[in-house]
Amino acid sequence: MNRIAILVCIAAVALSSCHKDPRVSAINEIVFGTYYNNCGGTCFHIYRIDNNKIQKDTSVQYFGSYRDFVFSPDRTLTQAQYNSVQHLIDDVPDDMLNITTKVYGCPDCYDQGGVYVSITRNGANTRYLLDTKGSPDEPATYKAYREKIMAAIEQLP
Repeated sequence: MNRIAILVCIAAVALSSCHKDPRVSAINEIVFGTYYNNCGGTCFHIYRIDNNKIQKDTSVQYFGSYRDFVFSPDRTLTQAQYNSVQHLIDDVPDDMLNITTKVYGCPDCYDQGGVYVSITRNGANTRYLLDTKGSPDEPATYKAYREKIMAAIEQLP
């Protein structure tokens, strides 16, 4: 009888450690990218990541606002590329999940570029435009996340 109880306890501990953070599992997707409106060539790099893949949009050449992006299956990146940036889902700051739309700083006002972030969680969407150089009103958690996004984009095609 004691052996069975011990096995049940071990199984319960092992199974409970496999549960994902409910906040993270509630995130359906993150669309993120950088944009530069006064440059030559393709000035907008946008990606969508969900819980099992990352895709790149190539339909938009210039960022004009919040747009409908095209993420087709033939633009799905490799599993290795997904693995290198999937931490962006886990790293979303809690305070980024409760605002509808927000702009921090003056993204791309003087050709420094901007960072676009759109988080869909439980059917609700939050959108951000962040100055690549940061701004005094930007929370520290957003700054750290913005830097992670910019580093992730440097790794992607």
